[in-house]
Amino acid sequence: MRTICFIMLFNVMFSCTWAQQSPSATDTCAGYELIDGFSYNFGDVCLSDDSISHSFWILSSKPVPLIVISCSTTCPCTDVHCSQDVIEYGDSLEVKVIYHPYALGPFSQSAVLKTNVCPYRYIRLYIEGNVVEGKNIMKN
Repeated sequence: MRTICFIMLFNVMFSCTWAQQSPSATDTCAGYELIDGFSYNFGDVCLSDDSISHSFWILSSKPVPLIVISCSTTCPCTDVHCSQDVIEYGDSLEVKVIYHPYALGPFSQSAVLKTNVCPYRYIRLYIEGNVVEGKNIMKN
């Protein structure tokens, strides 16, 4: 019984010591806020439009620089461009998501940014809308 109590006490002490060291690991992680949300709905867009775009704004919210490691999209019909790769505390990043209408009907795509944000390193941004025939319905 003494052995079991000693082992449990040792585990508790070790856990407390490890927990006190953990915050230093999270101090290397960036934080962020999305200024206008994670998604944007274009509504109806014209099939004859070459492309439509929306800019998402991400604010760095921790004293650790936000680093964009890579950007990708879910479809070749969508592009993503970041204004910079490193965002200092208090600065903002413009992420422009561009969609090229190619078929009639609803669409839903996303852009993914791999970052140094913890614990989830990925920031996913969504766009959606409906492609219709006709003249320029929406102006960029």
